[in-house]
Amino acid sequence: MENTVKNTALECIENVPTFFPSEAITPQLEVWLGERYGHLLAIQPPSFQTDGRWRLMSRGWIGQIPLPDGRLLVLKPKVPIQNVFAMLALVYDLAAVTFLDGRFPGREIAEFYDFLAEKLLDGIHQRLRRGIYRAYQPRRDRQAAVRGRIDFPRMSHHPEQAYPICEYQEHTADNVHNQLLAWTLYRMGNAPFSIPDIPHRARLLARRLPVTLRPFSSSEISRLTYNRLNEDYSGLHRLCRFFLDQIGPTHHAGQRPLTPFLLSMPALFERFVARWLADHLPNGWRLEQQVAIDLELYDYRSRQLKADLLIFDDAGKIFAVVDTKYKSEAEPEMADIYQVTFYAHQLGCPRAFLIYPFLPHNRAVSGKNQGVVYRSAVFDIGQDLTQSGQNLLRAILGNR
Repeated sequence: MENTVKNTALECIENVPTFFPSEAITPQLEVWLGERYGHLLAIQPPSFQTDGRWRLMSRGWIGQIPLPDGRLLVLKPKVPIQNVFAMLALVYDLAAVTFLDGRFPGREIAEFYDFLAEKLLDGIHQRLRRGIYRAYQPRRDRQAAVRGRIDFPRMSHHPEQAYPICEYQEHTADNVHNQLLAWTLYRMGNAPFSIPDIPHRARLLARRLPVTLRPFSSSEISRLTYNRLNEDYSGLHRLCRFFLDQIGPTHHAGQRPLTPFLLSMPALFERFVARWLADHLPNGWRLEQQVAIDLELYDYRSRQLKADLLIFDDAGKIFAVVDTKYKSEAEPEMADIYQVTFYAHQLGCPRAFLIYPFLPHNRAVSGKNQGVVYRSAVFDIGQDLTQSGQNLLRAILGNR
């Protein structure tokens, strides 16, 4: 694929080799890209093999990377941006966010990212106008007057202190639900966006949250609970999780430098397929992700492998082992077949499936290995996702 270099951006499509003129990338920029993003990009300098041009290819990542010379490296998805939006909406439960009504109108991944950022900022602003959620939080510190319960065991260690150590409940806005909003705003406030006003708005909103600033992990966010007083926080927190999962380090100046965003399409595809199947399996059936498989090696050491997905029938038996592969080769690789059938064999499952996003239907394969019947199937994310999902479900379940 030939690329015409713009003044402000270099553009390429995921997993598609893109060629740039020799003057588009300096040796210094090549080193910078290799050091920071070599695991995301395949970079080949000009040679007779490339007809004197640079060859870049994204290894399944989409998004944008700010370059030191002021330009952007834009990594575009193969599929329509509306489909990427729909996949993320399902994976992060964004469809349940009331202020995301309507279809996303943009055509670029940067527009999509800015769209979600503005929705999150608008949602936080509306919550601040109504008043932020307050909850009783346990506190322990020294007080001039007794408050709550005196902690006599701790006081005995420091009898010289005049003020008692008290344990009490404080009705405060400094709780985990607001702390998550503040941390996300802080990260967004230091990240460059296509719309320059977004970081400024994020910083202003962060100053209006009187809470402790602390980092959050995705697992901590997934454990949050809600009640009738803060149920509207659920949608905001889903967007927070999305941004905290995508924002990462880069070269930009600031208190905590960040990059706009990068999405791993293989990871998104795996999570999307899992969530779609879990939502559409027959009643009584269930799906488990990243199931551990213990192996006993010849020297009596144990090793653990993980199967992407396991489908259980309504009797609780493993119906199928499913492995997702974000590849577009003409046909499945033998290594992939051996892997998924080995998993099924170890688990005592009679069938296994390899799920691809772009595999042509006429190149589907099936066979038997180690007593396990295997078959390739497609969840075509370039087409209507609902229809593609139904096609996949029929391929897996057959006439059930």
